[in-house]
Amino acid sequence: MENNDNFQTNGLNIQKSNRAFVEKKIADAIRLTIDSLHPELMDCLIDYTEPEIKIWDSESETYTSEISITFNRHGQFYDMFEFFIFRKGKQEVDESDVKKWMLDNLKELVKNTKLAE
Repeated sequence: MENNDNFQTNGLNIQKSNRAFVEKKIADAIRLTIDSLHPELMDCLIDYTEPEIKIWDSESETYTSEISITFNRHGQFYDMFEFFIFRKGKQEVDESDVKKWMLDNLKELVKNTKLAE
């Protein structure tokens, strides 16, 4: 019988205890990327929440977690970025995926905000 404390992710066997570590690293990558564009976001009067991790399924085989960041403008909801970190026991993204995706989408958010003004 297979040990339920392990699960398969992108060909790697990751211990159950490491999921939180992976999720923290993804959240840290998001923070660093947002911080790199902080002046541009502030110029557009966009503020944001801390990345929030939601665990949808905590079973090893089907473990699913999602991370979201809410952006507000003038104190009202403006946009939200969200994506799965793990889905059905498999890791969906890594730090480099997240940094690139966040950077591209943050630049697009700033550009669209400036165009709308």
